[in-house]
Amino acid sequence: MLLGSRSLRRRLAYHLLYRYPADLDARVPLGEGLSSPLFDQEFGASFAEIFLHQEYAPMLDAIGTPRRWIDLGCYAGFFSLWLEWQRRRRGDSSPSEVLLIDANASMESWIRRLIAMNGLDSSWVYRCGAIAAGSGECEFVERSYMGSSLGGLDKSPGLHKQVPVLDEDELRRTFAPPYDLLKADIEGGEYELLLHYRSLIEQSRWICLEWHSWHAGGRGLAQINELAEALGLRVAQELQPARVLPSGDQTGVVLFANPRYSGAHAVP
Repeated sequence: MLLGSRSLRRRLAYHLLYRYPADLDARVPLGEGLSSPLFDQEFGASFAEIFLHQEYAPMLDAIGTPRRWIDLGCYAGFFSLWLEWQRRRRGDSSPSEVLLIDANASMESWIRRLIAMNGLDSSWVYRCGAIAAGSGECEFVERSYMGSSLGGLDKSPGLHKQVPVLDEDELRRTFAPPYDLLKADIEGGEYELLLHYRSLIEQSRWICLEWHSWHAGGRGLAQINELAEALGLRVAQELQPARVLPSGDQTGVVLFANPRYSGAHAVP
């Protein structure tokens, strides 16, 4: 019998699980009624940072559990899934409302599957596009392991594409303010966010920003802090101190509070 071979069964199981997981509806149960599609090693690195190493956990001590947030650079959606998991673990049964954004078009089917799998279709919205200056389209470079970025920011090889720019007016129409949290992990695009998305920031109570020293402004964290201060933001917590990457560049995560936030800026 063909399937009598254990080695053949193992090989077949591997290919079915890791090459055709959507067809099998293979899931990773997380508890609290939530699950993730089965993921490979690349997605596993993101999952480990967020769920296993709990890199964002200290943030919740400051902000509590948000109900409405924007996830810029959502990648596989694990940050938002983790927030929803934390809300339910803490007994918050109110429905969350989320806008997830990533410019890497290859993530779309995964994100939509994650949303549908958890019954969040009515309150979670996904858009594919970039945070950048202007409107129309911009160059975006797709790379593996969370390394995708706006064109010109990183010289590493990748797949160059033209993607739509999601300006702040379009984002506000798609997902009306106010927001409990604006999270951004956009590989250097945080400079454009602080320069060109002022209204979005002003209508957010908290801003969780992963900064990258290679942003277009050229002056690393000091310049990010200057731009944030000009917007009236104050540093509430350094979630991840600056760390040096093998390339010599630096990155870290800062939580900003918005003292000017009133929660009264909602638009139709």
